[in-house]
Amino acid sequence: MGVLGVAERRADVSGGRFARIDLVRSGADAVSVRRASSDPGESVDVSPDGRRMASSRFDPATGRSSIWITDLSSGNESRFTTDVSNHLAPLWSPDGGLAFASDRHGHFDLY
Repeated sequence: MGVLGVAERRADVSGGRFARIDLVRSGADAVSVRRASSDPGESVDVSPDGRRMASSRFDPATGRSSIWITDLSSGNESRFTTDVSNHLAPLWSPDGGLAFASDRHGHFDLY
């Protein structure tokens, strides 16, 4: 199958900077993400069903990163992590669960 379309999303990922994220559909179950920037703070992953995107965003006011979930059809966003720790590198599991790295106990571990 070829590429069926590209959707562009812009997310405030670090200190007021915006990153372009292209979502490329190559079939009903295949979605890939291309970023315009190689900044390591711009972690994104698309859910296995292609409906949601998880991203880590740096908040310059707190100096911390949080995980946010974006509904790709509506563009609605919700904050997934709310404590004062750093949360990075979200990764969807095949069954739709979400794993990420956090330093909530003083060192980074997977949650």
